[in-house]
Amino acid sequence: MAVTSSVNAMDALRVRIRAQNKSVAEHIAADPEAKAFMDDWATPEPVSR
Repeated sequence: MAVTSSVNAMDALRVRIRAQNKSVAEHIAADPEAKAFMDDWATPEPVSR
């Protein structure tokens, strides 16, 4: 019974995370400032050695 409860809890967590990811992606797509931030933030700096 405890395993089923844990599986259900993990499934619920995954559903919440996916919904939040979708919400963030929609916001970034709709807001030019958010898109510019993500473009800058998500681009790695070149490593100089």
